[in-house]
Amino acid sequence: MKTVKASNQHHEWAERFSHDLHTVRGMEFPTTCPQCGLVFNDAQTFLDGTTSVWIGDEGVTEDYDGAGHRVLDIGRTCTCGHILVEEFDTRRDTSEDGKHFRLVFSERMRAIRRQGSSAEEARAILIEFLHSNGAQAVVDVQIG
Repeated sequence: MKTVKASNQHHEWAERFSHDLHTVRGMEFPTTCPQCGLVFNDAQTFLDGTTSVWIGDEGVTEDYDGAGHRVLDIGRTCTCGHILVEEFDTRRDTSEDGKHFRLVFSERMRAIRRQGSSAEEARAILIEFLHSNGAQAVVDVQIG
């Protein structure tokens, strides 16, 4: 049985994404690829030892579990080619501040798109700005 170890050169997005990522109860790591037996001991090694399901996409979708709780389904391709999907708790802030931030984020995306960027480019610009400057800066910045 081969076990994946986190590499010293993590993908930058994976490091940011996996920070505080929690598996849904009952779906704890380690997890094993049913096709080749590769073992992933934690979320970081799962993200680091697999590739995105679709080119240009990280394979993350928001869904609801059987009890109606919001979860993240993360689809990744194992080195053997088998697609693995793990379910994680969402970290979405459902408070009034969180709702306000998402509204402002959407407004900022529309402003960037009006300047000629695609939706993907606008989102990437805002995410980079967010990671460099923090959430309050996204709220404070004026675009266009």
